[in-house]
Amino acid sequence: MRTEIHPTSPNLFLEPLDLQWGPAASRMMQWHNALPLLGGAAAAATVAVWRPGQSEPRLEIPASGLTAWLEALPEAERAYAAGIIGSWRRPRRFPGISGAGPALMGVVNVTTDSFYPGSRRPTAAAALAEAAKAAGEGAGILDIGGQSTRPRSGPVSLAREFDAVLPVIEQAKALGVPISVDTLRPEVAQAAVRAGACIINDISGLLPEQYVSGAALIIGDMRGNPETMQRWPRSSHGVFDIYRRLEARVSSCRAGGMALDRIAIDPGFGFGKSVAHNQALIHHLPLFLGLGVTLAVGVSRKGSLGYLSGTPQPEDRLPASLAAAMTAINGGASILRVHDVAATRQMLQVARSFG
Repeated sequence: MRTEIHPTSPNLFLEPLDLQWGPAASRMMQWHNALPLLGGAAAAATVAVWRPGQSEPRLEIPASGLTAWLEALPEAERAYAAGIIGSWRRPRRFPGISGAGPALMGVVNVTTDSFYPGSRRPTAAAALAEAAKAAGEGAGILDIGGQSTRPRSGPVSLAREFDAVLPVIEQAKALGVPISVDTLRPEVAQAAVRAGACIINDISGLLPEQYVSGAALIIGDMRGNPETMQRWPRSSHGVFDIYRRLEARVSSCRAGGMALDRIAIDPGFGFGKSVAHNQALIHHLPLFLGLGVTLAVGVSRKGSLGYLSGTPQPEDRLPASLAAAMTAINGGASILRVHDVAATRQMLQVARSFG
């Protein structure tokens, strides 16, 4: 059983609002005293301050007034808030991310029952062909998994997962793209790293003693497991609960000696969350920049997009996926986990061309 960790941080959350990117961000910083974010790649002119559970849970502060607001806080809150603001400024570095913009993580499912039939590659040969295709289309990371984590899916045997992912990872090394293993099992993660993976993507969040030395880590957020996570999605304080859980995981990584540039977090769109939870996650993605690590988001073709767009079948959700992906990028995501690398790359190229 995975142990929940409850941090003792102040009841204080900061979120940069209305992020601007590229030339627009430069103009904001030059003319309007905006806050630089992500090494100057983005900027925010306003900050939302949240105190969940209080009578006035939200305050908006212009960037020009942030110093005075900080100085008026009690010492512990001032230090905590200043740490968050410092985290916003850090450029994000992680395997697969280049200076050209967000990395696309191409999904390679060595499975027969993933929620999107178009992604199922039941043999090593088919999965390797999919990996080569994604790499050729511009994927910065290949995410190879041997077990479906769709809602209500049960686990495959350990031997089956080994047989699914290890041969593909060993051969996919030749593609020259960083490889991630998508797994819930430390045993599979360790074997995958020995086979050539350099990233572990665990949607449930590994415990510190299970981290693999030398591998980068994507820490996900999921309540329960794939079989149980959608039975009763609930949360007392929504995105703030998710933030606290991920904050605790990042703190554990740091206490174990992991560098910030080897850690990413994934708020877990679709994992133990309702449609309303997922909408709030996308809307408040900039909140998670306060953790100081790379932000990864996987929204591609998921069920909540089908609910919002009126497309029951995942085969019909590419337009919805592209819209959600663009929203995630504008919210600060540096990694997008996608089924459709070429289409997403084209969307990003056109969006960037408009400045």
